[in-house]
Amino acid sequence: MRARGFTLIEMMVTVSIVGILAVVAYEGYHKYVTSSHALEANAILSGIKNRQENYKAETGAYLTDQQNVLVANQSVSATNLFPMCATNTGLPGREKVMWPSGADCSASCCPPWLKLKVNTTAPTFYGFSFVAGNGNTGLPAISMGSNASLWPASVVGPWFVATGVADTDGNGVYTTSMISSLDNEIHVDQENE
Repeated sequence: MRARGFTLIEMMVTVSIVGILAVVAYEGYHKYVTSSHALEANAILSGIKNRQENYKAETGAYLTDQQNVLVANQSVSATNLFPMCATNTGLPGREKVMWPSGADCSASCCPPWLKLKVNTTAPTFYGFSFVAGNGNTGLPAISMGSNASLWPASVVGPWFVATGVADTDGNGVYTTSMISSLDNEIHVDQENE
């Protein structure tokens, strides 16, 4: 009776197929995780836009952050991003950060966020910033991808811009999501980061 078994070629083909399936599964999982982070940022940015529109309806102007610094992937600084500025956790994306509540938020960056009443009940990878102005103040110069500017050179009346920034995969490349009063889109730079 002849012994039955696998040949070396059959084993190599099997290992190659398993390797290819593992790579495909990892890429699918990475895309799923990346899209879940983007949904987190989009939900909070939409909340910022809604709160800004409510604030403008009451006061006639959009609320601006005291620091008056809009953070994007061109200039990442934890000191200008909420909630990182309130919790001293460093740059966004390394770990999820819980948003401090009114009583827990004594940092100098807290008052505009408490006044705007934007909040989330779950920790977030993203840090957020916003600025506002009127027709007399220039819009921030931020480019997104190949677009040199997302908005016109001058705007009549009040405006605001808000960003969410994170490095969710820890590779040093930050993704920025941005929303403004000038359109109803959420613009994203470095989307797959």
